[in-house]
Amino acid sequence: MATVTPAMLALFRERHLYHRFGGGERWQAGGTLRVHPGCEIEPYSHLFAGNALPRRLGAFTYALSELPGNVSVGRYGSIASGVEFIQSEHPTDWVTSSPFSYSPHGLQGMKDYLLTTGLKSFVLHPAGPFISGPVVIGHDVWIGQGAMFKGGITVGDGAIVAARSMVTADVPPYAIVAGTPARVVRMRLPEAIAERLRALQWWRFGMEVLHPLDVRDPERFADRLEARLAGDDPPAPFAPAPMTYEDIIATEART
Repeated sequence: MATVTPAMLALFRERHLYHRFGGGERWQAGGTLRVHPGCEIEPYSHLFAGNALPRRLGAFTYALSELPGNVSVGRYGSIASGVEFIQSEHPTDWVTSSPFSYSPHGLQGMKDYLLTTGLKSFVLHPAGPFISGPVVIGHDVWIGQGAMFKGGITVGDGAIVAARSMVTADVPPYAIVAGTPARVVRMRLPEAIAERLRALQWWRFGMEVLHPLDVRDPERFADRLEARLAGDDPPAPFAPAPMTYEDIIATEART
């Protein structure tokens, strides 16, 4: 946990991390934020909900849902409200699925009961297998309202996850998935065009490069970007230094 300070808020402004839809500031000095130790946040990104900073957040992405620390998101992403990430699981082949034998500490009633019996130490089994794995969301991914993700999932570049979907398996690049569990409904673009866009990695570039190319026609967009990259004056990728965990934590010591 990190305590929000005026210096931290100034850092967010300097690094272009926006946390209130429409401008202004949602986080206030004296509040707390959960910050992943490996956190990397690119500038011009948006976190409009929650009090956590994810493992990674790419430039020009916005999230209307909280992104916990085990989540990484690429650039140009669109994440709607009500999206959830399963943070833990339970054993299904033990005597019980209750966590009393591996993780009672966060449940005060279980801990207090054990203490009242006079136990000074508890026999606990490793809880690691029940902690959800990281979720990796690629570039240019749109996640609809109320979608839910199992841990350890990868969502490929250009994919769309429909509202209310329950994602329990990896999502291929440029696939549209829906349902519970989520299944591929169709591909967003013809395979040849999707492969061209993936090869171009257009999300490497800032919006000033992309706007003139006309995103309404994917094939012509690819043609124009390929021509620019092959020309005498190819555009430079947008490669800013991300804001890191160390940058954020250092602000706690400053008034």
